[in-house]
Amino acid sequence: MVLPFGTLLKDSPLALHEVLLFQEAAQDGGGAPRPDCYAPSGGPPPFVGRQPDEYLLCFSHDRLSRIDASVRLPAESAGPLFAAACAQWRGTRAPAEQTPDSCEGRDGMTRFSARLAAEPPSGAPASAALSISLFAAAGP
Repeated sequence: MVLPFGTLLKDSPLALHEVLLFQEAAQDGGGAPRPDCYAPSGGPPPFVGRQPDEYLLCFSHDRLSRIDASVRLPAESAGPLFAAACAQWRGTRAPAEQTPDSCEGRDGMTRFSARLAAEPPSGAPASAALSISLFAAAGP
């Protein structure tokens, strides 16, 4: 994480630029106000050892409340990389709540939800998109 949850937007030490999201992609499903999302102007930090395709810092009421990141992986290694990343995030070698294409968990006061989705071929080598969302967890 590049900033702790709860950081005020105005106190961010990172240069950020606003990212406009389509309404459907921006909804959080709970009817809460849509957060304002930003991307680091200097480029995102590495995610699972690769440069992310997307890295968003989302603020609700001007406080960091969610981080979204995604990266493309080669199709042949995506499954094992995803399983290893989920196990590491969950702090176990055999996560109990994991499927081949999703995992969820909590690390202290941070909740995460990760997904692996195959991308349709576009003339380039087959790939899969690994995406994760990090949220501030409520309570212990």
